[in-house]
Amino acid sequence: PGAGYLPALAGDLLLILSIVNLLRSLMGREDVRSRMSRMDVVKFAAITGVMLVFVVITPVLGITVATMLLMAVIGFIIQPSLEKRFLIRLALTSVLAPIACYLIFGTLLRVPLPRGIFGF
Repeated sequence: PGAGYLPALAGDLLLILSIVNLLRSLMGREDVRSRMSRMDVVKFAAITGVMLVFVVITPVLGITVATMLLMAVIGFIIQPSLEKRFLIRLALTSVLAPIACYLIFGTLLRVPLPRGIFGF
């Protein structure tokens, strides 16, 4: 097994389980639609849109800044709250987690990460 063995195995497992889930739904053994509210569908669509924007802005802003924005926006989509404590926690998490990943992967492990106009 080479370096891509585990990701390929995980992808194959995900594919198989998705097919099983689809078949269960088509055969009527599982009703997936009844568990999602209208708001859940809206949140799912919003997060999907944000992820697409993330893919587009990452080469421009760099992975670190783009991830900061991604985490903040998704956090607000999941729990839209203007409560001060929530906003502080969301801001800290959205800033510190990408910086920690940049330091670990970009600096310590020297993994080449997309750099944007800010240089990181």
